[in-house]
Amino acid sequence: MDWRFKEKKEAAEPEADPERDQRTVFAYQMPLKATERDVYEFFSKAGKVRDVRLIMDRNSRRSKGVGYILLFFNLFVDAL
Repeated sequence: MDWRFKEKKEAAEPEADPERDQRTVFAYQMPLKATERDVYEFFSKAGKVRDVRLIMDRNSRRSKGVGYILLFFNLFVDAL
């Protein structure tokens, strides 16, 4: 096995952060016209939002209606 290939593969994989995973919400069936700003404002009503990432179609650059919302605090899990 080529050592360069192994190095690149390891560098491409982000390290797992369980604490960050607990603060990340996966949202789907969102309106296709919703922007990251719209999603940010919606989830800000529930808690402080750190980042919003919408999944976009590669070809059309349109939203697929799914995304990830990273919160500052783990509010949803604590509420359950």
